[in-house]
Amino acid sequence: MTARRAWVLACVAALAMGCQARKDRQLAEEIVRRYNRAVIEAHLTGGTGELEKAAGEREAERVQIFVGTIRGRNELLLESLEQLEVKDAAFDAKAGRAVAEERWTYERVDAKTRQPLSPRSHRRYVMRYQLSRRGDGWVVDKVDFVSRSEEVAR
Repeated sequence: MTARRAWVLACVAALAMGCQARKDRQLAEEIVRRYNRAVIEAHLTGGTGELEKAAGEREAERVQIFVGTIRGRNELLLESLEQLEVKDAAFDAKAGRAVAEERWTYERVDAKTRQPLSPRSHRRYVMRYQLSRRGDGWVVDKVDFVSRSEEVAR
């Protein structure tokens, strides 16, 4: 094999790996966005239908306990995902992982009157997601905080 041919093959391999990495990040972003929408819906409505589609059993249970605790105090957590960027992702046939930077806005309100119970807060998180295949799709099995910080009002 000539040096030129080896160089061309190395470039093609690097390009293919870059394309796969971009596809993995895009797929992970779709999965994480669907999960986050389901969490927001669970907080707003108390319903878990979408959460059960987007999360594995243990993760869905974890979110349901958190939502139940807040709703049990007659509060709602109004949350908005302001920004999501998947920094790293990888998949095999059965499992995946992703690391994402997220910016959220939160506000606790009275469940009946919708009056604010706390000032609106802005938070930045780096999250680690463990993903698994379920049927033809993917679900979030576990979420871990890598880092979190409170942001100043914008």
